[in-house]
Amino acid sequence: MLMIPQIQRARKPVAGKWAWGYIGNMANQGPVIDPEKLGFHRTTSVDVDDRGRVVLGKALKGMLHKPHRFAAFVNQVGQIVLDPLAEIPARERWIFENPEALVALREGVESARKGPLVDLGSFAKYDTDEDD
Repeated sequence: MLMIPQIQRARKPVAGKWAWGYIGNMANQGPVIDPEKLGFHRTTSVDVDDRGRVVLGKALKGMLHKPHRFAAFVNQVGQIVLDPLAEIPARERWIFENPEALVALREGVESARKGPLVDLGSFAKYDTDEDD
């Protein structure tokens, strides 16, 4: 279980502006992660506004697919990692909850990618959807 350090968040003057900071001892709270050693590179610095929000526009600049949702992870010293999430429709969730079906799906996609495909003709006679 993640334990957040017992420190207080407060506003303090930094370079002539008020900024959010932390009051308290963060020493011995856990290991500090060096993001660059984990393959991350710094893109920009971002500010936290008065309501605790962070704008990520600059940090996301240049990304091919801009995520709309993130999983946020915080370690014991307050470092934050945002992991982009992809949303799927609820009707497709079952495939990710059924390991055997997911393996079969991936094998089928790989087989179709690799080998020749066989045309089996129309399957229209098996269509039972009445809403079409």
